[in-house]
Amino acid sequence: MHSVLILCYGPLDRDPRVIRQILALNSAYQITAAGYTNPLVDNINFFQLTPYFRPWLKKIAKLFNLISGNHDRNYWHQTRVQELIKLSSENYELIIANDLDALPLAIELAKRTNAKVIFDAHEYYPDSGHTNGLRFWLLNREIIYQCNKYLYQSDVVTTVSSGLKEAYEQNFHIKPTIIKNTPKLKNLKPSTVGTEIHLVHHGIAAPIREIEKMVRMAELLDSRYFIHFYLVDRSNGKYFNKIKKISNSERVIFHDPVPTANIPDEINKYDIGLFLLPPNNFNYRHALPNKFFEFIQARLAIAIGPSLEMKHYVDKYSLGVCSDSFSPFDLAHELNILSSNKIRQFKLNVDKAALELNFEVESGILKTIVSNTFNKTKINENSISS
Repeated sequence: MHSVLILCYGPLDRDPRVIRQILALNSAYQITAAGYTNPLVDNINFFQLTPYFRPWLKKIAKLFNLISGNHDRNYWHQTRVQELIKLSSENYELIIANDLDALPLAIELAKRTNAKVIFDAHEYYPDSGHTNGLRFWLLNREIIYQCNKYLYQSDVVTTVSSGLKEAYEQNFHIKPTIIKNTPKLKNLKPSTVGTEIHLVHHGIAAPIREIEKMVRMAELLDSRYFIHFYLVDRSNGKYFNKIKKISNSERVIFHDPVPTANIPDEINKYDIGLFLLPPNNFNYRHALPNKFFEFIQARLAIAIGPSLEMKHYVDKYSLGVCSDSFSPFDLAHELNILSSNKIRQFKLNVDKAALELNFEVESGILKTIVSNTFNKTKINENSISS
């Protein structure tokens, strides 16, 4: 049985994309997962990494290296990188590196064990920052250096959407394969549409996502509509409390978050999945996130702004409404003119699309890539669905 190392600098139990990689390959390969937390998947090996912390002296050294352009020193002197060098004693035949910070190490480990490398780019890393200024410019320069040095050394590159794929092709002359962020196929049916229409949004409470715009939509929607939020607070309450204070409507309801795997079952009782994501950076402009496909598996109609990737699927399968701008006024208008019958039809369309847009389909793409990599056959993009 071939041995596979799945590497990610993050909490594996909260990363659905990494968990799906493990589940897709676990039955056919011997899996070792390395990350901050155990993914809680049976019959795999787990290597726990120490969460990243940089003392102030090392922060000064990092800044100096960023300014001087000594990017290799910056990377290889990290404690977390040195910790993972221990894995070089294992004879892994394939390493899947998740996110750019894991790629240089994966390439180095692969050289020592003659392994293959699959790089899964969860986003487009250059120009992905949330701020401007000197610090962003310095960090972005280091990211571009790493992309130029390590991307072409990967045997295969995968990513999440067509916009990200095109950016990598144009700027780094590689050809990624798309593997969408789809959850497992759920045996659910659309809930009944009544006189009250219930919208739902779930995800991280982050200021850059401007969730307050969706909260304020309650004041713009007619009396049929209620909005439910399942938010994960990673701001120590600061932004999350701000969102709650903005809400002065009884038609905005906050719920405790649920485990990722349970989201479609939990939100199936609602009518419409709501996501108004302002295009505040390149990755947001081309976002095709987990929650979009979780809406689909939950058999919900969908209401979004004109996000390019999501709009493609909403239009292709007639899944819901898409406003002309990212203004909450425009999206509220699209919802206010909807009839209950139209919402029912959207939900029926979603029910059909869910049979195509799921983990079982996308995992087949990953399994084909891995099999071809082990068999040393050239990946034919035309033979792999994107």
